[in-house]
Amino acid sequence: MKTTEYWRGGPESAMPKGTAWDLIQYESEELGNDIGILLTKEELKKINALNCRWLTESKKSAMEYGEALSVRIGDHRIIAKDNYGGLLIETL
Repeated sequence: MKTTEYWRGGPESAMPKGTAWDLIQYESEELGNDIGILLTKEELKKINALNCRWLTESKKSAMEYGEALSVRIGDHRIIAKDNYGGLLIETL
C-alpha cells in the first residue's frame, strides 16, 4: 500500500466528537478559522470525526504549532483546508 507523508505540529489534541461537519463547525465558529470544504455538508455529516486528523503538507507549517512529527497515511482523502495550510484528512 502506498503511503503519503504529512506533518503534525505539537501534541495530539482532543478533537470534537461526532462528524467531520462538527469538526469544521468547531474550527470555524469556536476558533475563527476560515475553512474551505471540499465535500458537501451532507457528505461531511456522514464521516466519523474519529477517522479525521488535521495535518499539513510541510514540516515548516507544522512547526508553527510545536514540534513537527511525520505522519504516514495510506488510503485517505483531503476533505477540508484551513487558512493556515492545514488539511483535514479522512483515513479511508
